[in-house]
Amino acid sequence: MSRPAQDPPSLGGAPIEDLCDDLVAQKLQIDAELGRGGMGRVLRAKDVDLNRDVALKVLAGQSDPSRFMAEAQITGQLDHPNVIPVHEFGVSATGEPFFTMKLVRGHKSLREVIELLRAGDPAAHAEFSFERRAQIVQRVCDALEYAHKRGVIHRDVKPDNVLVGPHGEVYVVDWGVAKVVEGAAAPKDEPRGDVEQAVQTLGTRSDVTRDGASVGTLLYMPPEQALGKREQVGPWSDLYSLTAVLYELLSLHHYLEDVEAETPFDLLYAIVSHPPKLAERHYDRRNGRVPRSLSNLCKRGLSKRPSERWGSAAELREAIQGWLEGRAPVVCPGTLLQRILAQGIKAIDRFPVLLPLLAVIGLAVFVSLQITLLWRALR
Repeated sequence: MSRPAQDPPSLGGAPIEDLCDDLVAQKLQIDAELGRGGMGRVLRAKDVDLNRDVALKVLAGQSDPSRFMAEAQITGQLDHPNVIPVHEFGVSATGEPFFTMKLVRGHKSLREVIELLRAGDPAAHAEFSFERRAQIVQRVCDALEYAHKRGVIHRDVKPDNVLVGPHGEVYVVDWGVAKVVEGAAAPKDEPRGDVEQAVQTLGTRSDVTRDGASVGTLLYMPPEQALGKREQVGPWSDLYSLTAVLYELLSLHHYLEDVEAETPFDLLYAIVSHPPKLAERHYDRRNGRVPRSLSNLCKRGLSKRPSERWGSAAELREAIQGWLEGRAPVVCPGTLLQRILAQGIKAIDRFPVLLPLLAVIGLAVFVSLQITLLWRALR
C-alpha cells in the first residue's frame, strides 16, 4: 500500500501497512503491534537480512525524539542478562527514529502476573510461589545494580516494566525516562514542615507528572521523585519503586491501597507522608500471608527517608537471599523457629547418615524412658 507523498503520518500513529512502506529500506517486515506506551509503540517485525524476529520500537505521537534516542542509547549500553539487548538503531523514510531489540516470546509482565494471582488462578499460584516471586525481584535487583554502577537511574520501575519469560528470564524494560547521573549522594531527610509546604506548592501546579516536575508513574514513585526534586533522585529512588513492586507482588495489594485519594494531589500527599500497612497484614485464602521477614524488607524499602532504605540493589538482593536460605534476621518466635528448622535441614544435608541416625537413637531412648516411667507408675 503506497502513501501520499504530502504530509505523511508519523510512525507513531501510522497503520501497519504504512510502517511496512517506511521500513522496507531497513529490511524489516512488520508483523503486528505488541504494545504501546507514552513514548513509543512496540511491534513484532522480521529482520530479513538475518532471518529472525525482532521487537521494533518506534516513536509514538508527539513524543520527544531526543528522549527516544536517549532510551535507545542507554538500553544499548546496558549489556546485562536482565536488560533486553538492542540490535540496531535507524531512521525511517520519513526521518523518524526507531530501534530493534531482542523479541521475548511468551512473556508476561509482572502486572499480568499480579492480576492472575489476584484472580486466584491455580496455575499462576502454583508457578509463582513466594520464593519464585522473591527470586524475580532479585533479578530486577541485578539489573538495577548494574545500571546504578554506571550512573543510570531507571525512574519508572513498576510491574508493567518487568517481563518474565517462559524459561525463567526476567527483563527490566522501558528505559525511556532513565536519567544518567554522576556521583549522586543520598539527599538529606527533610523535616515534615518542609514536605507539607512542598505539597501545598505543588497543589497549584498542573504538571505534577510531566517532564519538568515528576517523571515516571506516580503510584510507584518515591517521595523525592513525586515532588519533582530531580536533583535528589538516585539509586535509592529506584529501590523505593522496586520495593513498592515487591509489596504488591507478594501481598497482591498496592501499598497505598487503603488511602482515599480523590485527586492526584491526595495521592501525592500519601506518597510523601502516609505510612504503609505491613504487607503481612494482608491475607488471602489462596495467596496466604506474606512471610514476616519479607514484610520487614518491604517496610524498610518503603521508608519515606532515603537514608533508611536499602543502601543498594545488591543489599536488597542479599537480604532476599538470606530469607530464601533461612538466615533472615530473627524478629519474633516464628522467625526463630524458621531459622532453627532451616539450619537443621542444612545440617542434615552435610551429615545425611549421622544426624538421622542420632535422631533415631535419641527418639528410641526417649520412648524407652517413657515406657519405663509408665511401667513403674503402674506397678
